[in-house]
Amino acid sequence: MKSLSDQIIREKYTACVFISPHLDDAALSAGNLMTDLVNEHIRVTVINVFTGMPDIRPSLSVKQNLKQSGFPSMKTLYNARIDEDEKALHTIGVRNVNLGFTEALLRQKPSGMLARFIPELSYVYPTYRFHIARGRISRLDADLTERISEALRPYGQSKTLIFCPFGTGNHVDHLIVRRAVELITQPVYWLDQPYLYRSGNAQSTEIPKDYTLMKNPVDYTGKKQLISMYNTQVPALFAGSAIPHLDEYVIVQTNLL
Repeated sequence: MKSLSDQIIREKYTACVFISPHLDDAALSAGNLMTDLVNEHIRVTVINVFTGMPDIRPSLSVKQNLKQSGFPSMKTLYNARIDEDEKALHTIGVRNVNLGFTEALLRQKPSGMLARFIPELSYVYPTYRFHIARGRISRLDADLTERISEALRPYGQSKTLIFCPFGTGNHVDHLIVRRAVELITQPVYWLDQPYLYRSGNAQSTEIPKDYTLMKNPVDYTGKKQLISMYNTQVPALFAGSAIPHLDEYVIVQTNLL
């Protein structure tokens, strides 16, 4: 079977858009594929969905995130993340766009007096482990999917192929982005890293009807160099900052192959 980039050229696509929930997701899951496409003179854009930074009282999960990253506040952390993402993607010739929605870790709801003393009461998802990573989208996010979908609609142009996360790992933001993209197009999905690396089995993924699981060749040296540019995230994602071999799998419409 030919590589996906070969198939994209054969189908005369002129652009590919990768809808990334957060500022590192596209690089972690499809960094080598994006590089291959750019090398084949395909225009590649990454659209980062959750890049907004509201004024918040930090929860314990937010404080833990700051401790792992070594930043004094979410504002300084986000400024650094936005800067490093742009620099990393530009090194491989990829344009990026930030939509400014607020990620699950920081999304808040209307709250009462008690939230002044217990910040968790003001969060849609009070903890990462027991809420964000459980894959259960809150009813308070009911309109978020449609708002994201509307923001993405202008990018679904003719001869543009849209990529988005499959939701490996059940992070609610990844699942919301998948649903938002499915409202406007039939996407190519990527299996989410490093969640896939931790689970260790791409073949167990339940593939939708009329789709095919495909492994993309990876230059691990080049990919590690790309990921290493995400200085704020590597220590939190990988023990000892040792970046492993992150394979790349996509779930592609069978008629594209």
